[in-house]
Amino acid sequence: MLLFLKIGLILHLFFANYPHPLHVSVTNIEYNQEKKTFDVAFKIFTDDFETIIFNKYGVELKLGKEDELQDYEKYINQYVFEHFCIEINEKNKKLRFKHKKMNDIDVWLYYEFSAKGHRRSKALATESGSASGGKNKENIKFVAITNSLMCDLYKDQTNLVIFNYFDIQKGFSFDYNNNNVIFEIISDFPPEADPPKAEKF
Repeated sequence: MLLFLKIGLILHLFFANYPHPLHVSVTNIEYNQEKKTFDVAFKIFTDDFETIIFNKYGVELKLGKEDELQDYEKYINQYVFEHFCIEINEKNKKLRFKHKKMNDIDVWLYYEFSAKGHRRSKALATESGSASGGKNKENIKFVAITNSLMCDLYKDQTNLVIFNYFDIQKGFSFDYNNNNVIFEIISDFPPEADPPKAEKF
């Protein structure tokens, strides 16, 4: 609960006023048990995002306007795929674009990717097999996230990531120098292991 109170405060400070004084994005990654997918939502300031798309690809998205670029999805995907990556059990997962939503100052970009998982306890993780003699179900053990969104535009960019998988909730803060993290899905890193590169808040 304390983690998400901190996140809520950060979001309020970062997104409350316009023009925005700081450069920040928010990424929410949440497991959908029914669909066996992770839903990924990026929240980015629209003016910043359109600026980096124009600088890199020479096109004006004009998101939410009457003359919005018809193939905007192509350029959005190109940028997101270059700057955001998630691996599950050392396998890179391909994001699928779903849709976007906008308000006056920011844009939400919605994606998903497939991943089979089930609720797993520490006790279950130590078992060699099920009661019927079969092997443990395939499950998500390790997650690696790289997030350098907008860092090629602003050196002071901060990218907040919120990860939810059943009752496991984690939050990370990425920046220009620290843009990746690897963590174990059942418990935090043991004391002898190297800590994640990204700052955990």
